[in-house]
Parts: sequence; structure tokens; C-alpha cells
Amino acid sequence: MLTNRSRPDAAAIPRLACPAGERASFRGIRPPGAARVSAARADMLTGNIRGPWNRTVQRAAGWSALVVCASVLCGPALGDATSAARAAAQTWLKAADAGDGARTWNLAAPLFQQSIAVERWTQALATARTPLGAVQQRALSSSTHATTLPGAPDGDYVVMQFHTAFEHKASAVETVTTARQSDGSWRVTGYFVK
Repeated sequence: MLTNRSRPDAAAIPRLACPAGERASFRGIRPPGAARVSAARADMLTGNIRGPWNRTVQRAAGWSALVVCASVLCGPALGDATSAARAAAQTWLKAADAGDGARTWNLAAPLFQQSIAVERWTQALATARTPLGAVQQRALSSSTHATTLPGAPDGDYVVMQFHTAFEHKASAVETVTTARQSDGSWRVTGYFVK
């Protein structure tokens, strides 16, 4: 059996049939101008590296290739969805920051609109946001893609949390849930601030 450091003996080398019926060994047969390569180096060049550590390396390479393929195939789709969902949430939050409850209701998903009347929503938003004051700073802290949410039909959702500093509350967390609509657009389906 060959190892990385052992060199084959002449008996272990396979023989090649020559056209004239003679037998020649592989030893010494190489393309013109090619340098002589040791057996260990040849094994490394052809991927015939032996040893228990090689299985670990091969597994790691296999998993790395799988992750790269998944990110190439799935990454852009999820990245684009998250970007579109975030843009919809930021547009909605700008209307909420301006105190325009009717506009936030109009920008929301039909599921949201069916759950609460525009007048009740405008009042609820004012009750929640007015005591906090103006927004000083807002930063997205997490974004999670989901296909199921409690109390909502199965669909394509992105739940985002923003760390927000308000005029009268230095540290708050706003949770904005967006859903992909049948036309491919993203709309807000939920909002919570604490």
C-alpha cells in the first residue's frame, strides 16, 4: 500500500503494453521536457492524498461548495426580498414618523386594513407614538424571513426590528412585519413599539 511518504517499488508499478508487444513500466515515461515528479508529489497533484485528515478536508470542501452553491442560488432571491421589504417598511415608518395615520393605513397590506378601520388605526398610532416624541435615530437591528407567523395565513414575510431613539424615550424597539402581496410588492402587516 502506498502512503504519502513511501515510494513504490518496481514490482508495484503497473505495466503498459507497448505496440510491439513489449512491456514497459510507467517509471521513466513522461512527456518530453517534463520534470521528474516524486510519487508523493504526483499523488498530491492528482488528488490521491491519503490519510484520515484528508477525509476531514474533503468533507469541509464539500460543505463549503454546498454553502457557496446555496448562497449563489438562494442568496440573491432572499437578499432582494429583504431589500424590498425593508424599503416598504422604511416608507411606512416615514409616514408614521410624520404622524400620518391615514397614509400608514393606505400603505399597509389588505390583511392589515381588514383587521382595523382607518379611524381606529389613526387613533391607535397617535396614542402609541405621540408620547414618544420625534425620532432621533433609527437602525435596523434584525431582519428575519418567515413563511408562517402566529395568527396570520401562510405567506412570505419579513419581520424587522429597529432600535430607535425617540425624543422622550432613548431606547425603544420597533417591530415591523411586512408581507409579499400577490402582485409581488411588499406591504406592512404589523407594527409594534416597546
